[in-house]
Amino acid sequence: MNTTSTSRVGTELTLTTDSAAYIASSGELQLDVRIDSDTVWLTQAQMAQLFGSSQRMMSHHINNVFAEGELERKSNIQKMYIDRSKKPITLHNLDVIISVGYRVKSATGVHFRQWATRVLKERLVDAHRQRQLEQARLEALGTLATHVLTAVCERVVLDDEIQECGGLLA
Repeated sequence: MNTTSTSRVGTELTLTTDSAAYIASSGELQLDVRIDSDTVWLTQAQMAQLFGSSQRMMSHHINNVFAEGELERKSNIQKMYIDRSKKPITLHNLDVIISVGYRVKSATGVHFRQWATRVLKERLVDAHRQRQLEQARLEALGTLATHVLTAVCERVVLDDEIQECGGLLA
């Protein structure tokens, strides 16, 4: 199992290949979340726990997110059946979680938004730096290729001149 852990200001996110654990700075809140299709998925109950609110309020905010056209319901929810249950559970992706997080007024909601914003900034800055490094490597490779081709062409010209001189001497 591939595991990575990042920690800042008491908040920790532990990542594995298909899940992540978010631990609040107080240590009281820990959520094990599912990662699938390049996003995080939470149930309404997990969102209520995350934002220190009720499932009823989560339902209210989620419905408003879709009703107001902020997000499309179909591409942002997933139904999943669990053992010993005939009713599927509904999972909401990271877009919904963040949209609801900005609607909920709670201390834990504020903390989560600050943490998510910090992680997003770090990832964006890291991606930008990676792009700059890759661009520099490509430019260096292009310069090297130009030098090699120039040297090869000069060698071909020199070889041709040597052959011409050899023909004159014969």
